[in-house]
Amino acid sequence: GWVMASNTVDLSEAVVPLIFKQGDDVQVPIRWGTKTGDVFTPYDIGDWLPKMQIRRQKTGVLVDELTIANGKFFLQDSDTAMVLWIKKAVTESLVLAGCEKLDYDLQITANGLDRTYIGGEITVKKQTTTG
Repeated sequence: GWVMASNTVDLSEAVVPLIFKQGDDVQVPIRWGTKTGDVFTPYDIGDWLPKMQIRRQKTGVLVDELTIANGKFFLQDSDTAMVLWIKKAVTESLVLAGCEKLDYDLQITANGLDRTYIGGEITVKKQTTTG
């Protein structure tokens, strides 16, 4: 049989609930890496391609898809941190589905492999101050 290397990182999907304010730009910084004691060693994610889909929880209907290509995502210059920059036009449109629960997950394509690392529920809070 085969033996799993002892330094293998647990890459199971993390459940991260997100809270958006209607009509706000939202930035969600994410870093991947390993931690030994207090020392964090980031992965090089320069060639990672993220894709995030937001769906209605009850029906599974696609509400929005965020990619680098469509300008709804950015990678930071450091190549070790990713910022999900969700534009206010997106958070504004999510309010239309706000009476329903929304689900999302984040899929990464790296080295030709697709992996889902983060998922959860999105709560959209109504905006009070506009303009």
